[in-house]
Amino acid sequence: MTPRGLMITQNIDVNASGFTFNGGIDAQNLRQYLLFWDHIVCPQSNLIHFGMGQDFEYLMNAGVAQYVSVNFYGATNIGSTFWRTLESKAFEQLLTDKNIEWSLASNIRTLGLNALKESKQEALCFSLIDALKVFTPDVPLPEILEFKQKRQNMLLELRDSIDELKDSICVSQNSLEALERKKRKVEKDITELNQLIDETKYPSISRCAVDVLTVEGVVGFTSAILTEIGIGNGYGLTLKGLSVMGGIGFNMMKCNRPVKLPSHLKQYAYIACAKQELI
Repeated sequence: MTPRGLMITQNIDVNASGFTFNGGIDAQNLRQYLLFWDHIVCPQSNLIHFGMGQDFEYLMNAGVAQYVSVNFYGATNIGSTFWRTLESKAFEQLLTDKNIEWSLASNIRTLGLNALKESKQEALCFSLIDALKVFTPDVPLPEILEFKQKRQNMLLELRDSIDELKDSICVSQNSLEALERKKRKVEKDITELNQLIDETKYPSISRCAVDVLTVEGVVGFTSAILTEIGIGNGYGLTLKGLSVMGGIGFNMMKCNRPVKLPSHLKQYAYIACAKQELI
């Protein structure tokens, strides 16, 4: 299976002319990222460098995390354009490594993208609703790394089953029965993993996870399975299983498309309009 990498950012509020730095990575988010991602990186520039804190430094020494450098030349306005360009260049640089599948989780509050009201775009969103148990910041990172190493096969199986469920939504030949079957497999994998986390006796909490299946196309994107379950008509769907405390949900979000969106950063369409974090 292809290793997965996640690019994260510092917690920053920005506008057209400046920014406010609110600290490094949230300890709870970092533990969620660590459990389900193989590589974690954070972009840094030659102009401004803010560390991500001791936890991130520890993961760097463990070979899990790293900084990716982007060089800027000439005068630069340290506002929203700078941070958007930093993320864009860093993510484009990461995508040159075809051996890792990269995704983005942005903690930048304002992206500075102007929306064209006459240009619509869709985001088909997949959600695990308070379904995943994640270790709390009280749990030392070495313990999480040890758990992850011992349970690597189970974590990979869960990721595979989630991918199969998401893929079934966008493939027209899939039926509602096939969707339910894949949903039950995800629920089973989540339940087994949650039970193992409980057995460690370390504190944990239930968290949500959101992913975007597609942010391309025009309003009216449908597949046979979307039509069958009602999402194509503008409705959201929550599939709740008895084996999971939360549930599994799908919904279609229609939003104004940000202009000049780099093709390799389509995630921005969802982040900018829905203000949700991709994890």
